Amino acid sequence: MTLAKQLWVVIGVLITLIFISSFIVSVYTARNYFLEQLTVKNIDNVTSLALSLSQVEKDPVTIELMIAAQFDSGHYKRIELVDPNGETLQVREHPELAPDVPSWFANLMALDVPPGVAQVQDGWLQFGTLYMESQSAYALNALWRVSYQLLIWIIIIALIVGIIGNFLLRRISQPLQSVVKQAEAIGDRRFVTSKEPRTLEFRRVVRAMNSLTERVRSMLETETRRLDEIRRQSQLDPATGVANREQFFRLLDVRLNLQDDSVRDAVLLLRITGLQALNAKLGRAETDEWIAAMLKRIRMVLDSRSDCYSQYTMGRLNGSDFVVLVNDTGFLSDLAEVVWSVVTEMVEQWQLEGEYPIALVGSSCCPGEQRARLMARLDDLLASAEQAPTERLLLADDQRKAPLFHGAEGWRHALERALEDGAVSHACYPVITGNGSIFHEEAMLRMRLADRDMPAGAVIGWARRLNLLPQLDLQLLNSVLRMLVDQPDRQVAVNLSMESLRDVTSHLAIIDCIQRYSGSVTQRLSVELNEQVAVQYAEPLASFIATVKGHGVLMGLQSAGRNIAAVPRLETLGLDYMKVDASLIQQQSADVLSLLRGLCKLGHSLGLAMIAEGVLEQTDQSALTELGFDAFTGPGVHPEAPE
Repeated sequence: MTLAKQLWVVIGVLITLIFISSFIVSVYTARNYFLEQLTVKNIDNVTSLALSLSQVEKDPVTIELMIAAQFDSGHYKRIELVDPNGETLQVREHPELAPDVPSWFANLMALDVPPGVAQVQDGWLQFGTLYMESQSAYALNALWRVSYQLLIWIIIIALIVGIIGNFLLRRISQPLQSVVKQAEAIGDRRFVTSKEPRTLEFRRVVRAMNSLTERVRSMLETETRRLDEIRRQSQLDPATGVANREQFFRLLDVRLNLQDDSVRDAVLLLRITGLQALNAKLGRAETDEWIAAMLKRIRMVLDSRSDCYSQYTMGRLNGSDFVVLVNDTGFLSDLAEVVWSVVTEMVEQWQLEGEYPIALVGSSCCPGEQRARLMARLDDLLASAEQAPTERLLLADDQRKAPLFHGAEGWRHALERALEDGAVSHACYPVITGNGSIFHEEAMLRMRLADRDMPAGAVIGWARRLNLLPQLDLQLLNSVLRMLVDQPDRQVAVNLSMESLRDVTSHLAIIDCIQRYSGSVTQRLSVELNEQVAVQYAEPLASFIATVKGHGVLMGLQSAGRNIAAVPRLETLGLDYMKVDASLIQQQSADVLSLLRGLCKLGHSLGLAMIAEGVLEQTDQSALTELGFDAFTGPGVHPEAPE
């Protein structure tokens, strides 16, 4: 029972005891009052009648008439005149009236009124003794009415006091609720601060937790700045801020090493042929400024076409060659056109037409292809483009596979039909801990199209462009949850797309889907978001993550490490684990190893399990374990066979 409920119970018991005591005291006071009044009435009336009888002739008729007149004028039970010898001279009686009250009340509040007694004189001699008893039923009825009205008023007052007390208790306990929420947040590894309440005891607790949060936040900020500095020095071109040659090739190798041969990526290569002459004309500083401005514009137009890809990376191979790797895209020509339009616009804006030729070439690529072969193809295209008198945009013909459907309408019809038919399923790949046990499994999308089971890479590009990814994610989530119901020994992770995570409507649909399953099922579900999503949408995602975690779902950050310092308030997200990007895992340079060690230290300080992505060889696990990793995934990872 919560403290607030305990306080309310105590207050309720006290109020009840107080009102019961007040009721009992009030009722018994009223009873005693009625008893006293009836006693006084008997005494006064019998004294008055005895005095009257003493002053008249003592003939029986007169005495009878006077006693009868008194008896008929009031509510009496008995008036009796007895002579000194104990013989009854006159008597008037009426049966005891039945009170109009419950029997239990009549028994509990019985009025035992003593009769009034007075002496009747005949001169100096005693004529007799007069006894008078009043009916008590009327008093008992009045006592019942008074008690009933008193009870009603006590109940009304108790309700009013209860409402006021409940309101005041809520006001008083509000700081307690804030303390509880902050404690729960810290327990969920969300280090948030709260306003200090006025209540002294609560203020001390909140101040201590705020101090803890600030220390953790300061430590994280220092560590993330250090890691970001290592990343910038080892991975970025200092002049432009894009990936340097080594980092770009590492990212490209990761994509080429993927196991899914349906993945479609594209590479655009931009060469400024006359860079040396351009330096001579503008000066090195101004040339760098022009290049940086051009790359910034290219980044802006690519961001505006995010429906054509899942992610892109810009890099600089040497002084004059710039490259863009676009992930999960089937729209090479569209992207090349928008990039080329930026290049020509920048050339015209700086009045560099004709003097300093620029060429842009592009080619699709797929997993399994050799990097050397891809770059050779791009070099051949550059050679042809540089010789062209006018058109310096060339793209390699992609004739590897015939398209499954023709155009946007064909793909829309096929995808919507598959969604209606519930043709979404999944395949699972293990994430293994250092001792060989399964940490969880990763669910990868599969979709039945044209009587074929298609992997994610074959459909995601068009689904993204047609704004159908949220529906795909929802059906994938349903597929995984149904499997968890049937197989209670499995733990499965689902990676949600940016399109689902940035949309509030999709948030509600995902939460509604999770709420339909019991806690024993949702506790074995993990939901993952990409680092890029956390960078762009951390604030709106906070409430979504808190709600999902309230159902026992674990939260993970995927493909992390490339820009971890840009994730705002990482310590407040409430993550349970972090998967470090394969481009960092698949290299052994000293600076990257330092970065990985720092990432593991950062993650462990937040209580996160650290997972290495894209592990190519099983022998790499021991080295990664020494760096601080807890689990591994990739083509070189296999669970231990049971003995």
